[in-house]
Amino acid sequence: MESRETDSYGEWLIRKLQQQAGEDGNPLPAEVIAAARVVWRRIPAIVASEIKREGSLREAEALAGEIWEGVLRSVGKALQRNGKYASSIRDPESYLLVAFHHRFRRFQKREHGRRDRFPCASASLDRGSVQVLRDTTWKSSGKSLSDR
Repeated sequence: MESRETDSYGEWLIRKLQQQAGEDGNPLPAEVIAAARVVWRRIPAIVASEIKREGSLREAEALAGEIWEGVLRSVGKALQRNGKYASSIRDPESYLLVAFHHRFRRFQKREHGRRDRFPCASASLDRGSVQVLRDTTWKSSGKSLSDR
């Protein structure tokens, strides 16, 4: 899934975050940006392999981008808050990758919980009974739906 299109999407996300961070006066550190460029190449493939049964590659990339943007924002805020402790991150690539995995797993857990609470109605629907239940008497009476 590593393509020129994927790389450009990752670059777009990074530029967007740099611009927003620059407007706030808190730019992302250069080592985080460099690590983000390296790690992004793997992110869409991770998401695509996890949700391959559920959707398209474009959906996987969009989901990956949404989660990745949240990770980068969070890391930027944490580094800003911690100031001198920011240097305690020895390997920014690993840090970003683990942070992404954590957020992605959290997303999957929420999604599975939502699916369990709201099962798909069409899966348990008996289509034969729906045909019998259809009311067509209003058509023959000449009345409109608002007259019912």
